[in-house]
Amino acid sequence: MASLTELSFNWLGFISAMISNISFTYRRIYSKIAMTDMDITNLYAYISIIALIVCIPPAIIFEGPQLLQNGFNDVIAKVGLTV
Repeated sequence: MASLTELSFNWLGFISAMISNISFTYRRIYSKIAMTDMDITNLYAYISIIALIVCIPPAIIFEGPQLLQNGFNDVIAKVGLTV
């Protein structure tokens, strides 16, 4: 919020930071609730799985077209097409 008046303020960066803050808050709340029934290793595993599920759709939406356009062609050019 302190950099809102700066010339190089970026709304996408600000919104991403706020989503990150909210995600960490919900993660902490879930951890406190879930710690009564499981140990710390299982809790970490469940939180990691949930984070993976949450991160896959934005990754496919934002990076998928670039991967399809450039990524596979670069790999095929470097390694070669094997069938």
